[in-house]
Amino acid sequence: MENRTAVDQMMSPVGKLVITVRKAKTGEIVKLLEYKNLILNKMKAQLSYLLSVATPGTRYLNRMQFGTGTTVATVGDLTLESPITPAKSITTVSYPTPTSVMLVAFLLETEANGFAVTEAGLLCADGTLVARRVFGSLAKTVDFIFQFNWTISF
Repeated sequence: MENRTAVDQMMSPVGKLVITVRKAKTGEIVKLLEYKNLILNKMKAQLSYLLSVATPGTRYLNRMQFGTGTTVATVGDLTLESPITPAKSITTVSYPTPTSVMLVAFLLETEANGFAVTEAGLLCADGTLVARRVFGSLAKTVDFIFQFNWTISF
């Protein structure tokens, strides 16, 4: 990876997606996966609007969506390749460091069963996809709850 200046690092967010698969009945962790994710061009556009009051109200991160797409993410992606769920509300927001935010969403034991989940996306309230990650297949059944922790760092 190229060397980035401190200003470049501050102005170019990076993402990390951690997926925890738990047994629905016991809460036991059966799989823990960690991925870097691609921050899309639309994230930079959304961030620029946060610096003004021109368009208040819909530019914040509030949902994740999951799918079965396998095409590698590109910075120009506008949607997931094959969404399988309605966008899921983010249930928890925390700030692990002064320059990062972690967002958490779940696929519960009653959701997306029978699908091989292979992609996840981070959405703003206005529906803009700002981050996307494609990963190895995770078979979703009633036996499992998937927890998605998405961290964006500046």
